[in-house]
Amino acid sequence: MEARAARAALATQPRAEQALPRAMPALLPTRVEVVGIGVSTGGPTALEQVLPALPATLRVPVVIVQHMPPLFTDSLAKALDRRSALRVCEVSEGQALAPGGVYIAPGGRHLRVEPGPAGSTGTRLVARLDDGPPVNSCKPAVDVLFQSLAEAVGRHTLAVVMTGMGQDGLEGVAAIKARQGYCLTQSEDTCTVYGMPQAVDQAGLSDERVPLGELAARIVALTGLGALQTR
Repeated sequence: MEARAARAALATQPRAEQALPRAMPALLPTRVEVVGIGVSTGGPTALEQVLPALPATLRVPVVIVQHMPPLFTDSLAKALDRRSALRVCEVSEGQALAPGGVYIAPGGRHLRVEPGPAGSTGTRLVARLDDGPPVNSCKPAVDVLFQSLAEAVGRHTLAVVMTGMGQDGLEGVAAIKARQGYCLTQSEDTCTVYGMPQAVDQAGLSDERVPLGELAARIVALTGLGALQTR
């Protein structure tokens, strides 16, 4: 609801006055347990810059929604896996999400993240896939993933919104921020299409706007592997 109100307020302003708000003040996360990435147009090229720059020792799982049809996401995962120190795969139903693993939602299915079974050993989070209707005309949808992360992980979520058309991910980021999670958006000048990050920026929900070439380093820092620096 807060995100909708922010969009409505912007719509009533003259175009010249629709300056982006400053990144909303937020405490740096004390602990990140999962990284969620939402990306669309220009995403494969952007992910090729980010994922290979992440170290094999990354302490958390990375879950990704890239807007793509069936079959293409599997090819993307295999291509990124060949270039990355991390293990990259198209995620399957019920798969446990391990630290240092990268899991891409299959085209044509929504991805949700849920806590592992009660009493399970080492299974903190698991993937759930469904064939529900498109959200924001997208399937998989970033909003579906992010809203599940807000519920399952809450304030220990690091959301990353990258290049893409439209505003998929906005409501999911709002849910994550409502639970005191943290959000990075790709900077406008490094996006192929500044749509999805712009929606988050204009709603005042981005904590940091980061150039594409610096996103991997920032993810590493916020997940606890590097020297944590404020921007």
